[in-house]
Amino acid sequence: NRQRIILLVNGPDAIAINKTTGEIIAEYTIDPTKNYQSKKKNPRTKKGNDDPTHPLQKRER
Repeated sequence: NRQRIILLVNGPDAIAINKTTGEIIAEYTIDPTKNYQSKKKNPRTKKGNDDPTHPLQKRER
């Protein structure tokens, strides 16, 4: 099941977001000494985008 995502990166932190729904799929702290990056244990639980001016919100109304 492929999903289009937006990947937000700030230093070693990365957040994968579903491009269509705005749902946070996963959060990572990138460790360049490892070949595999584990998901954060306690990711944000918020789903979707609550910004009323965001284009996805306007489309859903």
